[in-house]
Amino acid sequence: MDGGAAGSARSLAWTPGEIFQLVRESPEISRSELARRTGLSPTTVASRVESLLERGYLGERGTARAGRKPRALSLNPDWGIVIAAHIGSRHTRVCVVDMTGQILTVEEHAVAAAPDIEDELAWLHEQMEKALAALPGDRPPLRGIGLSVPAPVDASTGQIVGPTLLHSWNSASMTPRFEEWYGVPVIIDNDGTLMARGEHRTVLSGVDSLIYLKLGAAIGCGIVVNRNVHRGHSGGAGEIGHMPIRSEFSRRCICGRDDCLEAAFGGAAIIEHLRERGHDISSTEEVVALASRADPDALEITRAAGTAIGSAVAVLADFLNPEAIVLGGLLATIEPLTKNLRSAVYARSLPLAVRDVTIRESETAENASTLGAAWTIIDHVFSPAQVNAALGV
Repeated sequence: MDGGAAGSARSLAWTPGEIFQLVRESPEISRSELARRTGLSPTTVASRVESLLERGYLGERGTARAGRKPRALSLNPDWGIVIAAHIGSRHTRVCVVDMTGQILTVEEHAVAAAPDIEDELAWLHEQMEKALAALPGDRPPLRGIGLSVPAPVDASTGQIVGPTLLHSWNSASMTPRFEEWYGVPVIIDNDGTLMARGEHRTVLSGVDSLIYLKLGAAIGCGIVVNRNVHRGHSGGAGEIGHMPIRSEFSRRCICGRDDCLEAAFGGAAIIEHLRERGHDISSTEEVVALASRADPDALEITRAAGTAIGSAVAVLADFLNPEAIVLGGLLATIEPLTKNLRSAVYARSLPLAVRDVTIRESETAENASTLGAAWTIIDHVFSPAQVNAALGV
């Protein structure tokens, strides 16, 4: 399930699903303009549009009377809603999102992920039910669920694949249970990948390529190339946290190696470094607070982290030549870290690769992965194949 509303190859027949995509790309488009763009006859366009109106995919406003502005077609906002959930190692966020990508409700739960996957699924189901029940009035039908997890996800099976901070979740499948409970399509993907999609679709849709860095308890990234999220062959792209580095702060990684970036400078690792120096802390928020107070230990470690992360990103920048590098996660709010990160990117990349790049903080911030999950499931249920299937085409 990749790409946005645009970008998929279209047939010469312009099926109802393909007509629907064109309306999504061009809100308030008229029937006559659809006929002009597709080359279909007005009668054929009318037939396609009527089937979409009857099933509630589209809405139409205006009048067909002579001398008046032609009727305008747009996505029907009441067609449905989706649930998007980000499951972190230390917190969970559940959002209800409409089919235009607008967040309707947000609930943040400062609860560590349960070691037992079945306990986590039951708890998350309960939170989703509460989110749906809290919607005012007659809620539109639930059309899909998107899940974001801090772990690699096998694109062919939807299974969580280690290494991950959530060790007991390795090889787990979360989607079947939610499909059973709700009877709607469910997607799951790595949080870094979904953060990249969320930022791109919501804020940077005009950008062809970007790297989204997730700097939290773990380190990861999502990649957008030619306006599509790049997952790689099996879903493993973007695991920057396992790039090798040389540092006095290196520790044994959860993957078994001794020189991974995340094991030295992920948020969980930085907490351990500071605890070894006598600081009684247990959260990334406390790391941010120490750095903001200019604590010497916090400054030393976060500056080293910024240089190491920036050096790793420089390799990606040389390879991808992105238009934008987006910094997300709590560690990205630490100014000494991001300052050194920026300096390392520019110092260690070839000039042409970063000549026009912008390095910026995430605008979607804590909602990045839930927006990415929402857009992924929205694009799936609105894909031409799914729409055509629903219409019996």
